[in-house]
Amino acid sequence: MKDYHSFVRRGWPGASATEESVDTQHIEQLHEELERAVERLGDDAMFAAFLRGAATFHAYSWSNVMLIWIQRPDATAVKGFRAWQALGRQVRKGEKGIRIQTPRPYTKTVERDGEDVEERRMGFGWASVFDVAQTDPIPGHPTPWTAPELPDVQGDPAVAAAVWGAVSAHLRGLGIAVTRCEASPWPSAHGWYSSARKEVSVVRADPAREAMVLIHEAAHALVDAATAVEGGGDVDGYAANEVLAESVAYIVATAVGIEATACSATYVAVWLNRDAAGFRKSMTAAMRIARDLIAVVEGATAAPSEMAA
Repeated sequence: MKDYHSFVRRGWPGASATEESVDTQHIEQLHEELERAVERLGDDAMFAAFLRGAATFHAYSWSNVMLIWIQRPDATAVKGFRAWQALGRQVRKGEKGIRIQTPRPYTKTVERDGEDVEERRMGFGWASVFDVAQTDPIPGHPTPWTAPELPDVQGDPAVAAAVWGAVSAHLRGLGIAVTRCEASPWPSAHGWYSSARKEVSVVRADPAREAMVLIHEAAHALVDAATAVEGGGDVDGYAANEVLAESVAYIVATAVGIEATACSATYVAVWLNRDAAGFRKSMTAAMRIARDLIAVVEGATAAPSEMAA
């Protein structure tokens, strides 16, 4: 973690002294808590709690989801101080911010072919966000914030059909076929993904069931397509990819309002013990896949006014 400790001592290049005049002891403590939290993900309840957080804050990076989770596990919507003001809510005096990492672009002069060249680089600094529970409404604000409504995939056949169409089109655009079938070769399976044929199959059912199964199998297909985990060393590539695919399916389903069950953390504990760095890298990739799939679903279910915005 050389880069992290370098930042703690001096701040990233491109970040002002004012922005980064933070309590370095607090940042060190956050780092230690983050390490301990990652180690606890091998527990079923803790892993399920993390996945719920990832579903709520799917627009954030893996590290920021973890940071939000360890500082305020009950958070539901976080924004910066001024962002809340713009949305008609005021952070209450004395509330403690949730520290997250933010990108800090900067330029560095380097010598190339005997000439000085300005090179754009990216570092990371720290910023504070606040949960909505730490704010109060600003009286008379013209456009007060309201919590977003989740699409009714399970209760509205038209919404479910829209989700099926959008996710199917997304997969086909990636070269993955989607088919409906009358029955499954396995009694308990409602759908499956064939890596050899690059094909998702879903047993015919009501629109809501089909949409939910398609999201689940799409997660398996997309993780496979991304080859998020390559077998080798002490890590079982198949078991690891199953964890990632089930995690993506849970994050996406929960984020769009579909009831889902978190996968077991049994192999997560093994994975963390054998290759913790690889686990983090792979979960980062899984969250990126989930974020893209959520965008597909949200695009299919957004109201016309929301799409225009």
